[in-house]
Amino acid sequence: MFQAVTKRIFSKLDNLKTLLEKVKKNQEDMKEEIKTIKEEVAILSHDQACIDAVIIKFAQDLLEKKIYPNYDEFKESAKFFLRESDNEFFSTLGSKWEPYFEKKIRKPLSKRLRSLRGTLCARVKTAIFENFSNMLPPISNIAKASEIAARRK
Repeated sequence: MFQAVTKRIFSKLDNLKTLLEKVKKNQEDMKEEIKTIKEEVAILSHDQACIDAVIIKFAQDLLEKKIYPNYDEFKESAKFFLRESDNEFFSTLGSKWEPYFEKKIRKPLSKRLRSLRGTLCARVKTAIFENFSNMLPPISNIAKASEIAARRK
């Protein structure tokens, strides 16, 4: 009888041991998942005010270098500028740089560049009309199509 009780105790201990191993493995898996989730949250919740400040500075800098950058120049410049302004955050992005650029940077940066180009264009128009208004013929808003065609010749 004593041997049967001892056998059951050892059997239960073995079961507890395997259960404990499973729990430890699950705990390690959960730890990895939590780490991944924390990284994702840090990336997604990066301070929007900081992103906006970087976008404003970057848009002005990019506009001075190239008014109409192509997509690759746009992306590389953004990468460089973000690395310069917040290298610690940039290094946490790693392979997630592409989706982060598409989600958080590309749209607001494009919008800001369009706005700055529009402002620049308006200033150029104003300067032209201030300096050369007396040399330009007056434009009538109610002119007929034939008058407009004659003026363009």
